[in-house]
Amino acid sequence: MISEIKGKISSTGSNLSDRLEDKLTGDFFGALRYLPFEQGLKGILEQAEIAESEERTAWMKFLNEESGFKHSYNFWPQHSKGEIDLLIEFDDTLVGIEVKYRSGISSEDEGEIVSYDKSLHQLSRYSHMIEELANQKQAFLIFLAPFSIQNSVQQQVGIDFNISSSVGLGFVNWEDIHTKLVRMSKVALSGTQEYILSDVQELLEVKGLKRFSGFADLLEEDPILYTPYIFDDLSNSVKTSWTWRDLKVEKENIAYVYYKK
Repeated sequence: MISEIKGKISSTGSNLSDRLEDKLTGDFFGALRYLPFEQGLKGILEQAEIAESEERTAWMKFLNEESGFKHSYNFWPQHSKGEIDLLIEFDDTLVGIEVKYRSGISSEDEGEIVSYDKSLHQLSRYSHMIEELANQKQAFLIFLAPFSIQNSVQQQVGIDFNISSSVGLGFVNWEDIHTKLVRMSKVALSGTQEYILSDVQELLEVKGLKRFSGFADLLEEDPILYTPYIFDDLSNSVKTSWTWRDLKVEKENIAYVYYKK
């Protein structure tokens, strides 16, 4: 809904395929803004990985001190340095979030690494933007993407691009956020929080932004039984059955085959 209100998606939806990241941004964060900070957004931002120790300490302190609805959301603000997906402004802190879904960084430098204020790299430009807009507030830039994209960009910091030293840089992936939402949903208050967290969790699932967690849950519910496996072919006019031999194999490298009876 937010992406349509802000004009990122046409009224007919004709440009929707080109705006999937905008649609995801608006749907996800647009839903979370209906919750007080400590019931929704805090749990999401806690997943951000910030490398610098002092910045990480300041980040966690900020998250633990915020509550309620004292912050404001600004989707796709216009600026000479570009259009970051979301700026969230608090009393003493400014947080910029750049969201990726299927694509990576939109612009990069060619050749040698340059100063953040002269760089064409998307995150360098956005750090310069946030630095200008912070106005004495502490500032952070969070890059949110599927794990494969997030990890690739994170490895490039200081090698392919730099950011403003006054802006803390954090990375988080959608898969970690989905995992956190599952945990948050289990302890959610009934009503608004429960519905919103459930909806954004399912949104990430239908977008394929869920980490495969293996077969542990399945095996716990339906354990493997070490008994012969019988197959009845009911489609044939002549009923046949197949069974795995229930024998203990003592030697290695022996094929375990089935036979017809």
